[in-house]
Amino acid sequence: MQIKKLSIIKKYILFFLCLVVMATIFIYIFNINRFSGLTADDFLYHFVYTGEWPAKGGPQVYRNLWDWLVAIYNHMTLWNARLTSTFFTILAMQFPKYIFNVVNTLFFLILGLEMNILATGKRVFRYPLQLLLTYLLMWFFLSGFGSTVLWVSGAANYLWATTVILAFFIPYRFNYHVKKHFTLMAWAIVGLGILAGMSNEVGSATSILVVGFFTYFNRPKGVLNDFWWKIVGVLATIFAFLTMIVLSLGSSESEIYGEKDGLIYHISQILSNTMTNSGILFLVSIVLGSVVLFSQPNFFRSIFSKRDLTEDEGSTLSGIIFFVSALAGVGAMAISPALFPRLWFAVNVLLMISILNFLTSYQMLRKDAFFTYTVLALVTLFLMFLAIPSYHYHLNNLKPFYNVFYTHEKLAKEARKTGKQVVRMPGIQIADDLYNPYMGTPYIMTGNPKKLWSNTWMAAYWGVQEVQLDNNVAIQTSPQQNIRVIDSIQNWYDDKFGKTQLFKKIKLPGITYQPKYVLSVKNDSNKGPAINQKLNNRNLSTKRPWLRNALIRYVDVTTNRVVGTERISSPNFNHYDISHAAISGYQTLANNPKSYYFTDSYNQRITIKVKPPLMRINVYYNLIKHDKKIIKPTRLATVVITARSGQIATLKAPNRYSFTNGKQTMRLKVNDASSEREIQLVKLPLRKRLNAYSEYYWLIGATLLWIVMDLIFSVIQRKWNERKDKEL
Repeated sequence: MQIKKLSIIKKYILFFLCLVVMATIFIYIFNINRFSGLTADDFLYHFVYTGEWPAKGGPQVYRNLWDWLVAIYNHMTLWNARLTSTFFTILAMQFPKYIFNVVNTLFFLILGLEMNILATGKRVFRYPLQLLLTYLLMWFFLSGFGSTVLWVSGAANYLWATTVILAFFIPYRFNYHVKKHFTLMAWAIVGLGILAGMSNEVGSATSILVVGFFTYFNRPKGVLNDFWWKIVGVLATIFAFLTMIVLSLGSSESEIYGEKDGLIYHISQILSNTMTNSGILFLVSIVLGSVVLFSQPNFFRSIFSKRDLTEDEGSTLSGIIFFVSALAGVGAMAISPALFPRLWFAVNVLLMISILNFLTSYQMLRKDAFFTYTVLALVTLFLMFLAIPSYHYHLNNLKPFYNVFYTHEKLAKEARKTGKQVVRMPGIQIADDLYNPYMGTPYIMTGNPKKLWSNTWMAAYWGVQEVQLDNNVAIQTSPQQNIRVIDSIQNWYDDKFGKTQLFKKIKLPGITYQPKYVLSVKNDSNKGPAINQKLNNRNLSTKRPWLRNALIRYVDVTTNRVVGTERISSPNFNHYDISHAAISGYQTLANNPKSYYFTDSYNQRITIKVKPPLMRINVYYNLIKHDKKIIKPTRLATVVITARSGQIATLKAPNRYSFTNGKQTMRLKVNDASSEREIQLVKLPLRKRLNAYSEYYWLIGATLLWIVMDLIFSVIQRKWNERKDKEL
């Protein structure tokens, strides 16, 4: 009786710890959602969808169910047939952003919970450490986090839709048996199958494999029982997926992204992006799965035998099914013309579920030994150690973008209040952080606002007639602050770990340090060719003896150098208006003289003080690749330089790359001719690239150490069990 009470108390403690984990994750994800504004498609989906551009009568808001049906029908026939994702996207944009922030955070929690349910089943709340590990893995490995979790339209397409897919998996994963109401269960599973099959291309395709594999391996041994509703669910998913593909073939989206690369080049891009987006998860899944399979020598014989699988065998089989499905998801990308990071979202979710299943099986095989708990705790603590600085790095990167959105929101509100119909708004800088929802999404653009898709929908959403890009409009800083507990944890972390040597040695880009590509911005020490400051009086003639010349010298006050000259002519003893004197690339200071009085001298000079404006130049680092004879650049990074015209910026190439001259640094002169520059990069030789990965070698060492220690402890455990059996 006493043991039973202790067991109940332990369950409640574990349940409470799970709630603490979920509450903590809620605070962090909710906080970063608060600093993610709207962008791109978000403005469009607020209105009844009639196509890429508003209908003749202008954008219409949703008033009834019929509007929803019309919008979804239009979307499925004009753009793409992602029924589930379209519904969620429209739904998300009908509520204020603060409500979305709460709901989106809940979906994030639900996704992590479902992933654990697919590994541990009803015991999901008995593993708080594994639950925390899941959310940490989600933070690091949900591909394209900004566009799949924080962007409203992206979250609806990927995060929200994936929760439906995983809910569809659960009865298949645990071979759920219906004792009665078979027809009701069949209809329910058909509904889920259709929603899963029409969510998004990769997620839907892999869901067919997952439920198909589970249906095959859980087939009844002799009698049909309630097996038929599972088959109906698989068929419904296949039908829904094919319907989505067929309807999307002739859509506008297919036309926009329809230009395909050469097959060899396309496959190489898939493999390269898979290594970047999913490489670590594939590696961990393979290593952990291999250890588990090595501990079950009769596994493959068991899964094809007539007996029911043991619990650890079921977890191992599930891990393999999710792994194979993830692998197939990568293969399915061969038919996708565009390879966005978000395509790997479903693949990484499946890989994380695979890892969790292998981990569950591993703990069962080791009988929840102290060693397994220790390893799990160390891995989780290490990921926490990295997650805190990673979170603040990406959050701080996001805040300037939110300030732009906040400025737009405030300017639009003021315009509506005063009845102003044309609003000038500042632009947004280029984003190159995958945790930023503004990366790769169109925002306010320059040009004719009536011919710009994003400007048109933004104006409609903000309730004005027209929005125009004007970078001279000041960006206002949002008064919104982090949730207090987050800053407290970060301050404690910085105080305890931020200055340690260990932290400085672990150099992980975007986690423990920010890659620095701009080493310095300085004035040009090379004076260059001298500017002719002599006054040329050849235009003067004896026929006009009263005419005089004056030389305007434009002096840069930051360097005290003459950056240009200009000759003006006027009758002597006369006032000349020089209030409009200016030189390209520089700002004329306000304290300059507004007029000049010509004397009788033949050598008159005027000094006009100028200052180069502070410019923002976007430098694109491109890796050049060849698809047959076509050069196709791959964007590696976007470097933002803030400098003045005439200054010299010293740039550094990313790790494992160099500039085309073989060097890893270069000097770039800033001028006012262009605000964008493209710089080509090449890969370093293999030996030097391997040296650049040295920070990750300790991971391989730790993995090998774990394998060796696991083998030792498993042998010790087996000997101990044999000894106990003999004693009994």
